[in-house]
Amino acid sequence: MEGVPRVFVATVLGAPPESGTSGGEEDPEAESLGEELGAVYSILTDGLAEDSGEKNRTHLERLGERELHRLLARYERGGSEALRKVGVYLRNGGDAWLTFLRQPGVEPTNNRGERALRESVVIRKIIGTLRNGRGAEVFSRLMSVLGTWRTQGKNTATQLYAALG
Repeated sequence: MEGVPRVFVATVLGAPPESGTSGGEEDPEAESLGEELGAVYSILTDGLAEDSGEKNRTHLERLGERELHRLLARYERGGSEALRKVGVYLRNGGDAWLTFLRQPGVEPTNNRGERALRESVVIRKIIGTLRNGRGAEVFSRLMSVLGTWRTQGKNTATQLYAALG
């Protein structure tokens, strides 16, 4: 979305962006929204790091909800078209943005998922495409199994040989 910083805090409540990583031209409102989302992220994750107990998680979730609603009210109706789209994106995400506070073990960003997909995307780009639906299905299952073995710390070659042998 043009006008909204790429810093859109790693899809709303992800890690604050490193300085100098924004893309395109940004308006002051978009910059302000990015900074405010980054501040909310820091408060919530720092608070969770200090105390991951259920009572604190509930407190942080209420705080996060209040802050997101405040930001929605501020940015959703005014400003540029891009900021209105961000407001809709925030509203449509609803409860999902704070899942990491409700569910212990859930990370606040999707970085692990993005990294898991990277290998498949690179392979698909190298070979150009998957030629048919059946091939795409087999490829996705194979990549899923290999990824699971990797996550479990297993040797993928040994596991694949055992599964096929």
